[in-house]
Amino acid sequence: MRKIADKNIYFQEKLIVDITEIIAKTMQRKRITKKELAKKMKVSQKSITQFLDGTGDMSLRTAADIMIAMNCCFDIKGKQIKKSELVFNLFEELD
Repeated sequence: MRKIADKNIYFQEKLIVDITEIIAKTMQRKRITKKELAKKMKVSQKSITQFLDGTGDMSLRTAADIMIAMNCCFDIKGKQIKKSELVFNLFEELD
């Protein structure tokens, strides 16, 4: 059971990192500061910092709100991940 829990956590964290990277790159490309984004979203700059550094609990709704505040959108497309692409082999005990 431990391997299944580890696998779930790994993929949850990977999704959070992927979305956060998209948001950070979009901010950089559009030259939007955390302060400006916070003002547009009517939240504190600390909240934006926490979303981007992973210490805040960013939901998919929050991610969508951030992208709307930056006047853009993004797609999340599922992709089959090969065992060789994993940082460590989560499936060795599941096969």
